[in-house]
Amino acid sequence: MNKTQLVKLISEETGIMAGDVAQILNQFITDIRRLTKEGETIKIRNFGNFAAIERSARKYRHPQSGKIVSIPEKRRFCFKPSFKIKLL
Repeated sequence: MNKTQLVKLISEETGIMAGDVAQILNQFITDIRRLTKEGETIKIRNFGNFAAIERSARKYRHPQSGKIVSIPEKRRFCFKPSFKIKLL
């Protein structure tokens, strides 16, 4: 299912116009990105947690050349589903 199909499904089930649902969904995604980029963790009960995690710098051996390459530290987006979601 893609975003357009999700918007249509929510619109049909709630009776809210599809344009309004799309706007709310887009704003939700934008806010999740912005807040995790700022270091916040967003916890939605019975759904999961959104966070940005720090990956430390590390060394990597390239399989073809055998050279040791340094990978810099970076932040990654992470979603951890709640236990109740995992049961489905």
